Amino acid sequence: MPTYSEKCGCGQPYNVSKDGDYPMKDVLTRKCPSCGTMLSIKASWLDAKWDFDTDFKGSK
Repeated sequence: MPTYSEKCGCGQPYNVSKDGDYPMKDVLTRKCPSCGTMLSIKASWLDAKWDFDTDFKGSK
């Protein structure tokens, strides 16, 4: 079972990792698949890979 370092306010565990290089800091966003909250990370990346726990049983 993977270890998740981040958690949405609804409890949905997830990881975010670098996907490409970019010279400027930017805010990357993605909707939580459980509650729809917009999650964001500020990083110097072209894009981010969002890995959500597919076994999480939260409300939709």
